[in-house]
Amino acid sequence: MCLLVSEHGRAVGYFTGMIVTRLGFRILGSPFPGWSTGYMGFNLAEGVERGCVLREFIRFAFHDLRCVHTEVMDRSLVWSDMEGYISTFGEERGYEIDLRCPENQIFSRMTHQCRTNIRKASRSGVIIEEAADAGFADEYYDQLLDVFSKQKMIPTYPKSRVKELVRTFAGQPGVVLLRARDRSGLCIASAILLCKGTLAYLWGAASYRHSQFLRPNELLYWTAIQRARELGMNVFDMGGDGEYKRKYGGTPICVPWLRASRHPFVGRLREIAAATNEVKLRAAAMFRVTDRARRFPDSALDRAA
Repeated sequence: MCLLVSEHGRAVGYFTGMIVTRLGFRILGSPFPGWSTGYMGFNLAEGVERGCVLREFIRFAFHDLRCVHTEVMDRSLVWSDMEGYISTFGEERGYEIDLRCPENQIFSRMTHQCRTNIRKASRSGVIIEEAADAGFADEYYDQLLDVFSKQKMIPTYPKSRVKELVRTFAGQPGVVLLRARDRSGLCIASAILLCKGTLAYLWGAASYRHSQFLRPNELLYWTAIQRARELGMNVFDMGGDGEYKRKYGGTPICVPWLRASRHPFVGRLREIAAATNEVKLRAAAMFRVTDRARRFPDSALDRAA
């Protein structure tokens, strides 16, 4: 859903989110955990006071939309915007790279080992190419399964979501699908980069464990950064936290994640649901790993891992 934000009858922005029903309760997410949509929230004209908009939005969500709970993660929110609500505050940590700096300066801010691995990947014959074909989604998701299986987990979103993204946006400006191939032509890593306005957002990246010795990930990230600069982006958001992302020389960021409930007990139900979902994901992953080991005890991929 998209809500118009107006001030004195003049449109000043929009809000993007979705209402879902759980246990008979209407809840509004922008986003909810697991949606893999990154930041949503508000798109407001310059100079509009976000705190005032947020206060009116919560009133509208609870009374006009009859929701009992809402969550908003907005990259432009600050902590002072959220004071005085029946809320809890989460946060999304990550890293961003200033693309307005010269390319050689961006490269020099990476760790020595990261720069070495980028050069090694090139010397090893790893080639990065842009993709626009339907097969990209299958390659990406198969690699994603391998990434999650290392932690005995499964991805938080289905392959159909990636297929729909590729089907809808492949080839359009601002959507960059990158594929890393080894010397034999095998796709060993992939990434999805979304660019809008002046912000580049790394939606997802994955690779096979058996090809890590070629260091495709570092070259893939570096190519994504270069492509974002070519498209005129000012900021490269690395799409969430992760110790391995430090080596790319980005600046740590912390984006507020507002959770507001009309009644205190609803917030507690949300915490219980989140914990239950985590247990379900791990149980499903354990079953999948066990079943694969039973059916393919001597697979080449398992030996390489």
